[in-house]
Amino acid sequence: PCFDTPVIRANLSFHCGCPIVTERELALFALLDERELGDLSAFDNGSERYPDQSCTLLIQLAALSGGPALRWRGPGIKDVRSVDLPLTPAFWRERSTRSAFPRGLDAFFAANRQIIGLPRSTHVLEGFVSTEEAA
Repeated sequence: PCFDTPVIRANLSFHCGCPIVTERELALFALLDERELGDLSAFDNGSERYPDQSCTLLIQLAALSGGPALRWRGPGIKDVRSVDLPLTPAFWRERSTRSAFPRGLDAFFAANRQIIGLPRSTHVLEGFVSTEEAA
């Protein structure tokens, strides 16, 4: 809701051709801030046949550091990478329950002039027990 302004709507429509929807399950992209990350259940996380049709989350944060350090591992990361995004444990639980590769939600976090991507293929190794680690 904080990003639902006439200027943002016009820019998305003109530059990206994005449809503007109010129902989360229809969103191809979602513009969110940290207050909206506790419940990701309505966003489409793709299907086994079309995992690429999941919603991509674009998340605006005050900073890209200052949270608990978590280790990320996956394609494109040599060994592991420590990342300390200022996110609540609720976000990581929601992401974990919405990830069954190849399905899942891709996320981009932005703050000031920085951006970091979290593809659905990336495993977050610390901070909670994922379904993969529990198995």
